[in-house]
Amino acid sequence: MFAERSKQVTNDDKFKAPFGNWAKSVQQRLNYEYAASRSILTHSSTIGAIREEVIRDILSKFLPLSVEIGTGQLVDSVGNLSDQVDIVIAKNSTPVFRFGGGVSAFLYDTVLATIEVKSMLYRDKLKEALENSFSVKNLIHVVDIRSKGPRLFNQAFDWVTNIGGLNELEQRLLHPSLTNTLDLPDDIAYVLAYVRYWLHWTEGDYQNPEIFQKFPDIFNEPEFDFFTNLLCYTFNENNSFAVLTSFQSRSDEIRIRFFEKLYEYLLYEEMPPATFVLAYGGYQNIKSMVDEVRSWYLKNKAKVGWFEMPKVIMNHKMVMYRRFNEYHCHEFEYPVLIFMQALSSIIARDLSFQTSLSTTSLNPYFDLTKIFGDEHPKFSPSYLVWSLPMDNTFPDSILMQDQLQQNKSAHDSNTQMPINTKATKLKSNSKRK
Repeated sequence: MFAERSKQVTNDDKFKAPFGNWAKSVQQRLNYEYAASRSILTHSSTIGAIREEVIRDILSKFLPLSVEIGTGQLVDSVGNLSDQVDIVIAKNSTPVFRFGGGVSAFLYDTVLATIEVKSMLYRDKLKEALENSFSVKNLIHVVDIRSKGPRLFNQAFDWVTNIGGLNELEQRLLHPSLTNTLDLPDDIAYVLAYVRYWLHWTEGDYQNPEIFQKFPDIFNEPEFDFFTNLLCYTFNENNSFAVLTSFQSRSDEIRIRFFEKLYEYLLYEEMPPATFVLAYGGYQNIKSMVDEVRSWYLKNKAKVGWFEMPKVIMNHKMVMYRRFNEYHCHEFEYPVLIFMQALSSIIARDLSFQTSLSTTSLNPYFDLTKIFGDEHPKFSPSYLVWSLPMDNTFPDSILMQDQLQQNKSAHDSNTQMPINTKATKLKSNSKRK
């Protein structure tokens, strides 16, 4: 019985998509509530309050009981306040300043996510949502742990050495234990992927086409894209293929600088709260939405880092999903699925799941590749990737679907190696002027 229950899912298993169907029903409810309230009510504040309440109700039926869903402002340890936030998701085991009318002031370091809710997402409302989101990310955390970075990566490298090296690590990833997926300390679990990429790189493995067949998971991970982009940025090189296959002999000259910068960016990216923008209607094509968000970013990039931009921006038919410094921008039927997937990963990570029950274990439930199959919106002609620069003094870049496909075809024909398209499109914005 146990053996049957614990069998691994294979590529031959038929994937059922209850979460995709659930997301469709949620999207249908949002669309219905938008139309119903609009058909009778005219007062914008009343309509807005109703639509915020609908989102809170949906979230309350989905999120764990260990979080509190409220509205109000965030206050940091030195007394700075965010703007008024429509929906705040915070740990419910910590103090909250609660006032009349359901409004609260939340301690910044207890907040996991914030959501700006808009009826219609056009220029003015989008700007307002982006400003509110930045007011959240611009607050100050109690603890600054940047100094832990070098020590943490050194511990991760030492752990890999002590278990027998890179080959043993790959074996543990292939055959994890039941009590702890890798038998590793929790505090290095979140940086281990980058140590793995680095070790394969310094071994020269990315020169070998067989590596892509042996470890295909690596090259489908956004973390690997980010690792590659940061390598190129550190070397001041645009050609990611050359960096991955030819620059490993120079690893010693950049190691300290690379991992210091990597830890700083991971700290910025992973430290909550994440911010979201959710609208019931608005833009009718994704390029228009991206252009407006980009316009706001370019006007404010002197003060706004890529890690301070919202994790998700969506309306009724499109979504911009930020994975590190890249927005993946889609048009499709139920964008709320990507919103829920992103929110779930943040909640799961920050509620301190043990390594054996980490976000790695939750991701298959929201595996967009399996849920969408051949209908994945990344295959749509409207799909585009907007890359924000590592350093805000450099330009950004946008690649449309046809450009992404041209890059992929060029690399496949020239190298026989399926290096991820997003990593190989790199980046005029990484090149110093």
